[in-house]
Amino acid sequence: MSETQNLNNLLNEIVADHSTGDNPHLSKGSPAEIGKHLHPLLARMCEEAEKRGASDIFISSGFPPSVKIDGNMIPVPLPALTAIDTEKIVASTMNEQQQADFAEQLEINYSVQSKGNVRYRVNAYHEQGRCGLVMRRINTDIPSVEDLALPLKLKELVMQKRGLLVLAGCAAHPADSEALAGKWKVEKIMGEPFAGDAELSFDGQTSLLASYAGCNRMNTRYSSEGKGRLNFGYTASTRMSCPENQADAEQRISYAFTQTEAFRIGGSRLLLEDGQGKVLLQAARMRGQSVAQKDRPSENRQNQSEKSGKSHFAPLH
Repeated sequence: MSETQNLNNLLNEIVADHSTGDNPHLSKGSPAEIGKHLHPLLARMCEEAEKRGASDIFISSGFPPSVKIDGNMIPVPLPALTAIDTEKIVASTMNEQQQADFAEQLEINYSVQSKGNVRYRVNAYHEQGRCGLVMRRINTDIPSVEDLALPLKLKELVMQKRGLLVLAGCAAHPADSEALAGKWKVEKIMGEPFAGDAELSFDGQTSLLASYAGCNRMNTRYSSEGKGRLNFGYTASTRMSCPENQADAEQRISYAFTQTEAFRIGGSRLLLEDGQGKVLLQAARMRGQSVAQKDRPSENRQNQSEKSGKSHFAPLH
């Protein structure tokens, strides 16, 4: 049975569970106690994630819930979640103290344990006034040196009582970082022409992507592992109330980042793709953004920022 068929078979069960009302959960519950009262949809997402070996679960308003399996984002065949849906799902993962902290800080990190006794690291956040959630499964099955096919000599070294062992690898492929650096104007999102004015600005020196669609400013770290691979971290965003069209554009751009696994550059066009090669976002290099201009020292950008009164905010980790 195919992956799509399996997910479709799960659809009816999830919808039935999702039709229930609010869920009670303990005011000062531990991660294990909270896990007994997760929102029905999230409980089933955890069950499927554990069954299929998924590493992450994504809950975001305006999009269907998704899981990441072997580096590929797989949306569950459900209608897009509403802001009310995500608010209930997020609340079901917290005790009262965490809910109070979340209301005050708008973004917190904590842990929760599913009914299958699997622990998850959780990041709950607000974006454009709506709740979101990312859950990373904590793998308790630590592979041995033999499982990893590492040299046995390494096992002897790491067991030494004294000394320092340093393992180092190559940095990201410079050609990839240089090719991405600069400003790009968004032309298409999810295959649909984008009529708004949205920009992506890749800083090759800091590996920071800044994006702007007319309202909020979003920052996220990115990493390129060479050979066209590309990954984005969590997105930090200002939290202004935006017109509906701009808020929707920001949501779609942010969602494209969560799905991106690779990129291609052809001429002056940048394509962000998922793990299956589907184009999520297309952008055109903005005029005057030559490699020489992009790689100038960042002091110029800092001076411009100071003159304009705008500051660069740090991304979430």
